[in-house]
Amino acid sequence: MRQRERISIAFILCLGLPKVPFLHSSDGLKPTKPDLEHFYVVSMRVSDASPFWFDYVFDVRTDGDGVVIRAIRIAPENETCAKFVEVKVVEKRLPGLSLSQVVKHINLCSIRETDVDRAIANAQPRNASITESERLGIVAQCQNSERLFTLPHRETIDMAGLKRNSPKIAALYGLESQIYRRAFGKKDVFYLTTPAEDLEMQRFGAALVAELRAGMYDLGFADENSRKLCRGVSSCTLGLTSDLLKRYEGPDHKPHVPTVTLIDPEQYHLAKYVAPEFPQLAKLAQIQGKVDLEISADRATGTVKQVHANSGHPLLRKYAEKAVKEWVFRATDGSLSGPVSAVLNFSLGCEDAPSQQHSP
Repeated sequence: MRQRERISIAFILCLGLPKVPFLHSSDGLKPTKPDLEHFYVVSMRVSDASPFWFDYVFDVRTDGDGVVIRAIRIAPENETCAKFVEVKVVEKRLPGLSLSQVVKHINLCSIRETDVDRAIANAQPRNASITESERLGIVAQCQNSERLFTLPHRETIDMAGLKRNSPKIAALYGLESQIYRRAFGKKDVFYLTTPAEDLEMQRFGAALVAELRAGMYDLGFADENSRKLCRGVSSCTLGLTSDLLKRYEGPDHKPHVPTVTLIDPEQYHLAKYVAPEFPQLAKLAQIQGKVDLEISADRATGTVKQVHANSGHPLLRKYAEKAVKEWVFRATDGSLSGPVSAVLNFSLGCEDAPSQQHSP
């Protein structure tokens, strides 16, 4: 039957009749219009700098006589508590444009998944050290078909070879930035914002969290094996986005930030208290815990003469001792008859962060 179809097609083309576009599907070659109805790009980024990972979804769909581009950013709330995430969303409407005009020369509905997989496999996959990169998932809803293109980190393949041998597929790596520039220009809309703008983006994101958790973009986050599981399934929920949002708390919760507190401060009668700095290296290494201190102060002036940390992580001890040297006790109340013991608690502010108290 397949051969008979091909002969019929060739005969029609030889007669000079208008060409009928064909799309490849699991059912074979079927005449259909490769019209792009909706698509989105998932960008999963990693970096050797804080916050180390962040994901973007660029959703592009028609809206009346134009196109709406929605940018969604899922990222750690801060560099300290990477498991707690925030969701920010911005949206831009481009009147008078079609989806094909947004993607320009990239015809997503004319590219076959197997062609992308083959081109990537032939692009001399290699091991590479990745300091900052992204892998992409592009999902295109064409008429009567859905396409998922999974693109690995560009550092892991021969990009020059891919551009030379499969320029149309190599162009998929630039689709995300092309969409972004078309909608928002060169400005990074998620950074250098005012507190009010940031809160507005987070509240927009909160309104979409239920849809995200329901798997609205799960397929874009999927790998090749997950793609096979979803093939032919009308609504495929992999739980990928839901798992990503497991520790999402919304825009109005109390921030998870590192703090240093003095335990039972009322017993020390301090005239001057200086809080220790939470060392940046400790934040990145997820180091927290208590530091036990022994303090000797001048009985006449209340100034600290000597301080020694008896326990706690060495990195935290250093910053605790530095701050305590600036304390001043109230010397007139007779509380400085001998050495003073104090405990400073360095907390990352993450509910499930392991306490790391180390002996020297």
